[in-house]
Amino acid sequence: MLGADLSLAHSIWIEDGDVELFASRGVTAVHNPASNLRIGSGLAPVKEYLAAGVHLTLGTDGAASNDGQNMFDAVRLAGLIHNQAGTDFNQWVSPAQALTMSTRNGARAFGLDAGVLATGKLADVTLLRRDTPAFTPLNDVRNQLVFCENGSSVDTVIVNGEIIVEGGRLQRMNELEVLNLATKSRNQLDSSIQRELAAAKSMEPTLAEMYFRVFGKGD
Repeated sequence: MLGADLSLAHSIWIEDGDVELFASRGVTAVHNPASNLRIGSGLAPVKEYLAAGVHLTLGTDGAASNDGQNMFDAVRLAGLIHNQAGTDFNQWVSPAQALTMSTRNGARAFGLDAGVLATGKLADVTLLRRDTPAFTPLNDVRNQLVFCENGSSVDTVIVNGEIIVEGGRLQRMNELEVLNLATKSRNQLDSSIQRELAAAKSMEPTLAEMYFRVFGKGD
């Protein structure tokens, strides 16, 4: 099963030997930091992956376990949350590594010949404004892109040579219509959502018992 065409979401609950297997077989581990923090599922051993040469990329997971789909958040978290006090700061995730996870390694995970600006690669490009708080004043563009940017500086997005976002606005759909549709759909689904929430609440004691047993907190 393990090979360059396999990507494994989260890759949290693994054994030490799995890291070497991932590296030797070319597996891609997909780090979802916001989701992992949101639901308290643990953190991927990112520093161990990087040290072993594992192909590591970033994801957001679904909205149900993240609340947002912002890749800039994923990049920033990847560059911050593994910097524990008392650990070797030479092994912390660098801005360059965080950006590689989100670009060329992400393209590799999808089997796309993209992720870098080079002749013959797919023309997937994101252009950001420099006259924004994240890049003013411009000191170190890579550091500021990882630690300061939240997506608000994005001006143009090109996918395989086609302009998808221009002037910070989507070109293929009306954003206001999408937001209105989301609100309308939520209102129509409200009664069924409330039923599902009530059902979930009735299961909470059993799930809580299981959770605490798994993590050794139960009697």
